[in-house]
Amino acid sequence: MKFAYQSNERKEEVSGIPECADCDRKGIFLTLYRCQGIDVDHNREVKCADSVCSGCLYQVVVKTEDEQAPNVKNLCGFHFKRELMSFSLKMLKEVKYHNSCVHEDGSKVTFRGADVEELLQWAINRKIKKRKEEKERERKKKLEMARNLEDAGSYEDAALLFEELEMWKDAGKARRRMKESVTKHIHIDANDLFKQIKSEGLAVPYKCPNWSGTMKIDGRKRFDECPYCGTDIDFKTLSDLVETLLC
Repeated sequence: MKFAYQSNERKEEVSGIPECADCDRKGIFLTLYRCQGIDVDHNREVKCADSVCSGCLYQVVVKTEDEQAPNVKNLCGFHFKRELMSFSLKMLKEVKYHNSCVHEDGSKVTFRGADVEELLQWAINRKIKKRKEEKERERKKKLEMARNLEDAGSYEDAALLFEELEMWKDAGKARRRMKESVTKHIHIDANDLFKQIKSEGLAVPYKCPNWSGTMKIDGRKRFDECPYCGTDIDFKTLSDLVETLLC
């Protein structure tokens, strides 16, 4: 596909036999166009030194309402790809389906070149792939954060992140762990506990955690340990047992 380029396009006169930097075509009558792309080297802008033939030339044409003649930027294949990637995915799709797009400043942008449609699709695919990779990185980051919050005991915050990631089972599991981790910190006074047993006339059967032997605690005599093996009595367990019997 060839284009009738405008008369104001930049051409380069070279000494010796002209040679295209992209396709390596050469000939005395070959017309070359200097690429206007810019590279950055050590924070310094460097103009591209390549010159290409009309078959390898790409152009970015920008037309504003104030200017009668459009601004034409000549580019080699490498810098044209870089130029495409500077556009948003929305603008690239607009150019692909409508042959032009409108920039934020109101200017109309079109592209010219031998295989512009193929390169447009290449740029669109790259943009879509990059967006998917960014979303996947963000998802992994949130998942790692949710796992860390779960390990730290912040189950509700972890559950909210799991819900955001649509990991419903993990969110439910985190909330169940939160319920299981709720501990009632009860201060138990042994004297008050034995007085309560005695006043209610209870005889509490208590199993020793060491050898599972049963002993009755009725409040008449204070038990701090098992009379048979000397294992300390778990007053929290005993308190829960008394509370159950009283209810």
